[in-house]
Amino acid sequence: MISLRKSWQNVANNWAYYWKQYGGIKALFASPYFGIAIILSMVSIYWGPDKNWVDSSLAIIPSLLGFSIGGFAILLVFSSDRFLAIISEEGSENSLFLKASVTFVHFIVVQVFALVTIMLAYAGVPFMHTVAIIGLYYSVMTALAACFVLFDIAQVYNSASGVFNCENSQEANPRVESDSNAQPPKHRRVG
Repeated sequence: MISLRKSWQNVANNWAYYWKQYGGIKALFASPYFGIAIILSMVSIYWGPDKNWVDSSLAIIPSLLGFSIGGFAILLVFSSDRFLAIISEEGSENSLFLKASVTFVHFIVVQVFALVTIMLAYAGVPFMHTVAIIGLYYSVMTALAACFVLFDIAQVYNSASGVFNCENSQEANPRVESDSNAQPPKHRRVG
């Protein structure tokens, strides 16, 4: 049986690795999605949020959370071993696979943070409305970041499909030439 200390250490190690891969506080504040969330939050706070925003948020965030977990599961489960080998780029720390995984983990972490702060705001905890509004907007904005990571993966898959099809055609017809050294396009960083 695992000890209490060991279980907390495992959680701490997971958080530390995620945060390092995400880029830490510097990446958070440099993120255009976070900046847009701050601006939207200031606009909402300035015009005075309706008390119903909490109820709406409690309906939105669980749906986003379900989408994120589902998208992450689809990425992991439905990708072929060959495609996963391509996007994991031989275990590179900067691989598209790790980038996608970190993006989805960040998406989920932000949504859980938003949900918790919204519940605290609903309970009347001072200053939590402001934090909850920022968390709400940031969780919505990270949906865009996750979307663009999936778009990157789709581009790589599309390029790799051409390589796969050429190799399969060569097996069926040895006269069809394939470029076995073909590489998928380089992916861009999504903030």
